[in-house]
Amino acid sequence: MLTTYIFKLTNWSPPLYNTAAAVAIILMMVTGLLVYLQQKLLSGRSYTTVAGKAFRPRSLDLGPWRWLTFALGIVYLIIVVVLPSLALIVAAFRKFMFIRDAASLFDMRQYSLTHFESIFDNPLTMKSIYNATEVGVITAVVGGALAFAIGYTIHRTRVAGRSAIDLISTLPVAIPGLVVGVAYLWAWIGVPGGLYGTIWILALAFIARFMPDTVKALSTSFLQIHRELEEAAWVCGRGMLGTIRTIVLPLARPGVLASMTLLFVLAIRELGSSLFLYTSNTMVMSVLLLDYYEGGNIGKTAAFSLVQTVLLGVLIGGANWLSRGAAQGNVARTG
Repeated sequence: MLTTYIFKLTNWSPPLYNTAAAVAIILMMVTGLLVYLQQKLLSGRSYTTVAGKAFRPRSLDLGPWRWLTFALGIVYLIIVVVLPSLALIVAAFRKFMFIRDAASLFDMRQYSLTHFESIFDNPLTMKSIYNATEVGVITAVVGGALAFAIGYTIHRTRVAGRSAIDLISTLPVAIPGLVVGVAYLWAWIGVPGGLYGTIWILALAFIARFMPDTVKALSTSFLQIHRELEEAAWVCGRGMLGTIRTIVLPLARPGVLASMTLLFVLAIRELGSSLFLYTSNTMVMSVLLLDYYEGGNIGKTAAFSLVQTVLLGVLIGGANWLSRGAAQGNVARTG
């Protein structure tokens, strides 16, 4: 595929960055055409579910098909989530990866915390966790605010050129992380101010890399809110900022929290952009994980992957709890 070809171009000796950038432009052109077609297909349709009148969602009765859909869901979870998670846990706690037979897989004497002790003895481990968390928070807050502004401009205003803004904000989805990292490296390495080599350049690259995901996640929230709620606020004398603060933001809060959580998760696990922008002081978890893997130690790699997974799981659980509370508040507010 083109993305694989771009990766190979950046890994040749010498790296062919110019050719990789040219191939990335082809991806941008294809993505731009698809986004344009999407806008044409979805224009004129209404997705409003939150309005001035009460709304109660209706459950869909699948009849006898419910057992098939349930079985498909269980099979999907087992293949995509359960089996890889079990393999990761076994590799993280097992002393040696050699498994003689099925019985040895359940021999508790073969399991220990040695890999976890090894990775936490490495001073880079806590440093990478702190750096990844810091850059994730910056990416989530700054990127979430920027995505909210872009989404509101596209879906809630009549500003000229908002379709072009939508198109431009979606184009980065066609640019691989490696190309984004190279682009930011060239753009900022010679610029005065010392941005290169800091956490901020990583955060800026992540924001640019994942802005399409965030804007599209927020767009669903804006499309569900009827314009009559904002018009009622304007009739009562509220300005644009007051309407956003008292009407739009409270109703779109679940979507805002979800998009910020998505940004945090994507920033924590992003590797391609980080490879060209990190330094010894700004190493993040994904880069250190790659170092463990290239060192050939599967146990350390699995243990550190498990640490990263638990960290993200705690965050996603907390974000879901906040989103559920915000959604219940919206139901009470509109009901």
